[in-house]
This record gives sequence, structure tokens and C-alpha cells, in this order.
Amino acid sequence: MTMKKSLIASLTVAALALPPLGAGAILFTAAPALAKGGNGGGNGGGNGNGNGGGNGNAGGNSGGNGKAASSSTTRGNGFGSTKPKPAKPTKASAPANATTPAKGGPKTAGMSPNQLGSMNGALHANINAVLAHIRNGNTNGPVGALAGLAVADHNADGAEALIALADKYADLDLDGLLGDSELASLDDYRSRLAAGEIEPIAELDALIADLDAAGLESLPTEDDLLAAQDALDAQTAAEDGIFAAWNKSDAATDDQKADLLDALRARLEAEDAAIAEAIDGETTADAGDELDPEIVEIIDNIEY
Repeated sequence: MTMKKSLIASLTVAALALPPLGAGAILFTAAPALAKGGNGGGNGGGNGNGNGGGNGNAGGNSGGNGKAASSSTTRGNGFGSTKPKPAKPTKASAPANATTPAKGGPKTAGMSPNQLGSMNGALHANINAVLAHIRNGNTNGPVGALAGLAVADHNADGAEALIALADKYADLDLDGLLGDSELASLDDYRSRLAAGEIEPIAELDALIADLDAAGLESLPTEDDLLAAQDALDAQTAAEDGIFAAWNKSDAATDDQKADLLDALRARLEAEDAAIAEAIDGETTADAGDELDPEIVEIIDNIEY
């Protein structure tokens, strides 16, 4: 099979100690809205003084020969006509069930920074810190737990599809189909079919199509399936490691936990190539920017 395999086989995701509760979450304070300003105009103007304006434009409370201005929303023109001021647009009210973001900024992963607690550090971690944890096999703290999830997801890529493929063809008598047609292997079937030497066999065509879609040459062996299941079990353990490193986990709902995992995986997906190189032990082009181990240790011990 051609499943991705980690060269860091020793990286295991252990139960992680909960980080200590900090004084408070990192808050992002939005800039205050600017107050509306305008040039007020007293009781009105006009060519005249006081409350009357001679023959000029009506101003203030009355307007000479024109009709008195009913309010500051109309303007006399000396002949009694008025021009209405455009009405202010009505501000739409928020739906009754709308959720108001908590003070401190917009929500992330469906939660406010205060609800995220220690996972603020994981969601906004410098990718070089995550890569350093991967290379060192370090799963300590929120950033270490994120590194553990990155490795587990990498190793479990395609595992479910592999197991599903094996289940789909568990009852297929491949040896019988090949033997009855005097074929040595699937490759033999492919080549002889391409040469027009044999007629198509529907069961083999369906199998080959599924194998091609999965990037495989043959059906997975028993060892392949055991490795795939181990990868899925390690992935579950890595998710548990995230919750163990989350100091707000006990108060979180199942939906919030799922949202957090989705947000963390979206963060990792954006750095997929660099993570794959770190897992496979390759040196990235920006390896010179890798964080010093002492800096990584400081990051691990930050309280949120």
C-alpha cells in the first residue's frame, strides 16, 4: 500500500497535563466607533437678523414674506415652498436569537477568546514552534498537543478509505477470478486486457477502478489494515490530547469541542507541506527561522 508513514515513529500522543489557569484570556479590543459629528445651525439663518429674515430666505422660526419654517427639516425659499430633508434610513434590528460576541473581540472557532483559554495559543501558534515540537517529538502544552494532532492526522491520511476498501471486497474471491481465467495477477489482467487477448471481467474492472482511486496497486494486506487501525486510534488519542491541554475543556460543549478541532485542523491544513517535511525529517527552505529550543520551552509554559 502507499499510505503515508511517519519517520518519527517514536512520536506518541500521551495524556497531557492541564496547563494552569491564567489570570485571563487574551482579549482583542476593538477600536471605539467614531461619534457622529455635525455643524449645528442654531435657530436658522437668513438675510435678516433675529427671528425674522426680511425678504430673504426663511430662517430661524419665521421667514419674512415666506411661510414660516415649520422646523429645521424644511427650508423657506421666500415664496412659501419647502424642500423636505431626506429621512434617515432605519437601522435593522438584530434577530431575537442573535448572539452578541463577548467583550474582547470577535469569536474564533465559535467561541470568544475567553472561552478558548489556552487554545488561543494553539490557534495562533507560530508554525515554526509547531514544527519544532514535531521534530523534537514534544507534545507538551497546547502547542505540543497541536503538533501531536498534526502528526496523527498525517499518519491517518487514507486509513479510513483503506479499511472501507478492504470491507467492500472482503467477500471477493480474487484468487478464483484470476485462476479461472488463467491470470497470474491483476497486472497480468491489465496487460492482457489492454492487448485484447481476453474479455473484460466486471468484478476485476470494478476492483481496479477502486484501487486506482485509492492510489493502490493491490488490495491491502492484514498488516496494512492493522497499521491503518493503529493510525486511527492514534488520531483519537491526539484529539483527547487537545482536550487535556485545554483549560476550558470541562466547560465546553460537544459542539464547541468539534468546532475547536475543525479550527485547529484548518490551521494545520494551511501549513500541510511544511508539516509533512518536518514529519519526514526533511529540512525546509526556511529552517534557519526555526525557533530556539529555549523559546519553544517558554511558549509551552505560557499561561492563558
